[in-house]
Amino acid sequence: MGNMSASRRGPESRHRNLKLSPSQLWAGIAVAVPTIAVLALSLSAIDLAYLVRAGDDMLRTGHLMRIDSYTFTAFGREWLNQQWGAEILLAAAYRLGGWPALVCLRSALIGFLSLFVFLTSRAAGASRRTSSLLTLVAFVAALPGLILRPQLIGLTLFALALWLIATRRAHPRRLLGVPAVTLVWANVHGSFFLAPILLLLAWLQDRRDGVPGRGRVLSLAAISALATLANPFGPRVWTYVAGLATNPTIAKTITEWQPPDVRDPSGAVFFGTVIGVVGLLTLGRRRTAWPVLVSLGVFFALGLTATRSTLWWYPLAATTSAALIADAPAEGMKTEPRSLAGAAIAASLLVAAVIFLPWWRTSGSKVDLLDNAPPRLTAELQRRLEPGSRLFSIQPYASWFEFELREDPVFVDCRIELFPRSVWREYDVVVLGQQGWQRVLDRWRVDAVVATHKYAAGLVPRILADPGWSVAYRGADGYIFLRTP
Repeated sequence: MGNMSASRRGPESRHRNLKLSPSQLWAGIAVAVPTIAVLALSLSAIDLAYLVRAGDDMLRTGHLMRIDSYTFTAFGREWLNQQWGAEILLAAAYRLGGWPALVCLRSALIGFLSLFVFLTSRAAGASRRTSSLLTLVAFVAALPGLILRPQLIGLTLFALALWLIATRRAHPRRLLGVPAVTLVWANVHGSFFLAPILLLLAWLQDRRDGVPGRGRVLSLAAISALATLANPFGPRVWTYVAGLATNPTIAKTITEWQPPDVRDPSGAVFFGTVIGVVGLLTLGRRRTAWPVLVSLGVFFALGLTATRSTLWWYPLAATTSAALIADAPAEGMKTEPRSLAGAAIAASLLVAAVIFLPWWRTSGSKVDLLDNAPPRLTAELQRRLEPGSRLFSIQPYASWFEFELREDPVFVDCRIELFPRSVWREYDVVVLGQQGWQRVLDRWRVDAVVATHKYAAGLVPRILADPGWSVAYRGADGYIFLRTP
């Protein structure tokens, strides 16, 4: 009889295991949707290509890159390669599976980022549904900046640190992980200074609430600050970060380093989320503690400095909003009903993940998954340039040419801080076609020029009319000009 009863319960038990409650489904959606969505997006070669090459060179030689060898305007110049850890990770992924593997790496990083935002929102007191919605809002708001580069790794570590700190009262030992996270962070991206700041803000909250042992949080903030020195460059990484933040050439040249503008879509999203948080603060039934306001103020001010810095605002705004809403059901409430509909949705997400895998979207060309990696223009350069030729390229293509044309140095690339201001002035003179552009190319003994109407509208008509240069290639992806013998 006992066996017959167990047999009758078996199918029912198996069906129950397949069923999902609405809360369980929301939890899965918070992570699955961002992870799957980015699988369908292309990678940008603007930063990524030179990062992969640098990591590959370090893996091949076993030595840290400290000197520039990719350009002829900064050749032999010291390069404070603070992002070396990220470069090695990217190169290792590329060696494992090419560009498709890097697409999957970005998807995994964004999946972990979403997971930690969701878990931190839950720890703040929000229900699974609310936590999931806040996580998805943060993902959509940050999506234009979630490019595969060291900053994405830093953003994922930022979300991890947020979760470790948010759960410190229930799980004190988790705080010990923050210095370890900071150590890794200091070797992959210049945003590592945010870890000690998060701990200081947590200490203010504990001090205000009168939490016992709050001095431990302050001690860990100091330890985390010291952990940032565990890198090949020591305390110089701090001056490196300060130099980037105050470099006028970067602020002038790179759009994402300029303050957010409400007239720009990304700026409008940033200020829109700020208004949303202010609305929650205003409508909240309880008075918001002043340390929470300080935290929001710190990251709002950081976001005002540059469009790329708004990325740190979104996880913090989402998790702070979760604490303001705090609608998680009390423990001991009736268990939610389960249904097969939730399992069907989960299965649909799994099918979508398989469909969006990058291997199905490539026809065999290595650039199918890349933007700013012109295949025909690259092939023509490979055919026409002699090893060691000096190439003046528009900056958005330079990183790709450094990856593909390894024996042909370029004029400048994405490492804005590496080049003197005078070099950037010369770059502007050429791409704008200003008076003296020929002298710049002559002085640097440039052998070939790559230009497009989009990025060098002033240069193209002038170099077309100049007898010292001939058109070697003309296509939708740009022009190649070679010096006339």
